Amino acid sequence: MNKVVILNNFILSTNLYVPVFKAQYQELVRAAQKQFPEFLIAFRSLNEDYNAIALADLTSLDGHKIASRRVYLLKPENIRSCAKKLLRKDENTKQAKNYCWASASLADVPDINQFHEALYLKKYSRLNPQFTQLFYRHILQNALFRVRMLRKGVKNRGVCGLFVHGSGVTAPVFGYAPDSTTQDALYRVLSLWGWEMIQDKEPLNINFSSGVSLFKRARGAVGRTEYTVLFYNHLSIGRRWFWKWFAGFINRVALPIMIWKKY
Repeated sequence: MNKVVILNNFILSTNLYVPVFKAQYQELVRAAQKQFPEFLIAFRSLNEDYNAIALADLTSLDGHKIASRRVYLLKPENIRSCAKKLLRKDENTKQAKNYCWASASLADVPDINQFHEALYLKKYSRLNPQFTQLFYRHILQNALFRVRMLRKGVKNRGVCGLFVHGSGVTAPVFGYAPDSTTQDALYRVLSLWGWEMIQDKEPLNINFSSGVSLFKRARGAVGRTEYTVLFYNHLSIGRRWFWKWFAGFINRVALPIMIWKKY
């Protein structure tokens, strides 16, 4: 059951999409099914707000939606006055703590690696994508991500690396100094990246991914269901039955609980 080919896969926690024609999806799926006849074919990280056309095209090609998690999207029209007050409070905290942004360089790679690993692997889960210092050097040298260091004086205290693809943006590289305390407010300040983009009027679809739902909702992000679209009609009848049953269970039982619990 664990034979899976994921298409449009950037090997990040959240994949982003650019518009393509339905016929292109069809050819891509056919080619994958031909080359990997015993593998489930999947497209990850699709939501109704940013990927409605892609979802419609893939499901019309016999793809099957299965809810994967709840993600949080930041849109200007959803940021109410109470959320703006919190965001401005975070901005004031940034100034009061004398934090500033600086573009990352190769000299920052050890800190980038330490900060991201401390938060996403050691604190959260080692099942998160595990990047190497070679990866960080590569994305910096080739300008593949927008990577900024949060500094206090000359000392790095956090990192925020944005991945922009098409009209979407997310922050797969994110973390802060493991010796920090809650009073340092590093998570709050680092999370200002979306609000700063809105203020700079960058026309991008901001995806805050999943987790820390109360914090993100309080600052104007809205929860949406993220789906994976599965193609399994080419598999054996037993495997088709399993995936049909599993998708039904997730969509009808687990998803309502996720929404109710506001995960």
